[in-house]
Amino acid sequence: MQGSIHAVEIVFLLLLLFVVVFGALARKLGTPYPIVLVLGGLLLSFVPGIPKITLNPDVIFFVILPPLLYNAAWLTSWREFSYNLVSILLLAFGLVTFTVFGVTQVGQWFLPGFDWRVGLVLGAVVAPTDAIAATSIAKRIGLPKRIVDILEGESLINDASALLALEFGIALLLGGYTPTLSSGLLRLCYLTTVGIVVGLVIGEIVHLIEHRIDDAPIEIALSILTPYVAYLAADGIRASGVLAVVACGLYLSRKSSHFFSPSVRLQAWAVWDSLTFILNGLVFVLIGLQLPYVLAVRGESLDSLVKFLA
Repeated sequence: MQGSIHAVEIVFLLLLLFVVVFGALARKLGTPYPIVLVLGGLLLSFVPGIPKITLNPDVIFFVILPPLLYNAAWLTSWREFSYNLVSILLLAFGLVTFTVFGVTQVGQWFLPGFDWRVGLVLGAVVAPTDAIAATSIAKRIGLPKRIVDILEGESLINDASALLALEFGIALLLGGYTPTLSSGLLRLCYLTTVGIVVGLVIGEIVHLIEHRIDDAPIEIALSILTPYVAYLAADGIRASGVLAVVACGLYLSRKSSHFFSPSVRLQAWAVWDSLTFILNGLVFVLIGLQLPYVLAVRGESLDSLVKFLA
């Protein structure tokens, strides 16, 4: 038991060291750090003796994703988000749908015998943009602010359409039945509506609690706990945990002037800046380190790989 804990500790410290080194290199080069971290992880995967680390989906979805989404939603301007809402919704649903069917069609063109149901699953996996990397890179390369605002908003709410497409693809691939349009619309409404309601309810509860606390460490600890509660509560009733966290973050961000004193706000920003940098860095380095696993399974059939991942 002690040996396994010691091994995990060494791996974590190594990963944290890589994040610091590659983050400093990205700043020195003036390059968006997600790019440098992924490339650094790719290079590290070729170094003999580097621990082989698998990217566990549960760790990503239940440990790393909630605080990153919450922080992104907190920093999103509600005024810009509401102003660009039509464009954001068109991208979050229209672009995801276009990507899913685009991947399905392209796969049939270039891969003989390609199963279109596999294409739906793959399309749903690659369709949603990352809420952190997209805006980080867009800001660094100097895209207009309105485009950055739209990308930021779209990347926060495209989970509902992508998750629905993934459920449809898996149902077709593994279940052997075709969901109806009405069931799909009902599922989409449930994912979005219940997810948002859960996030707003959690946000209001946290708002009421924060009003009665005036202690920076406790308030910051509560702010870190909040996205996990919102995500797990929505996920537990099969709604969108991502939309719950986003709704909660947007709601509390607007209300924060009511319960955060200036000193607490400054301390919270410092803590959250460090936390999001570390979590983002770990994710991008781990993505790069997955190269050996990709190369190991390159001989497998696409159908078997997708069924395994599903």
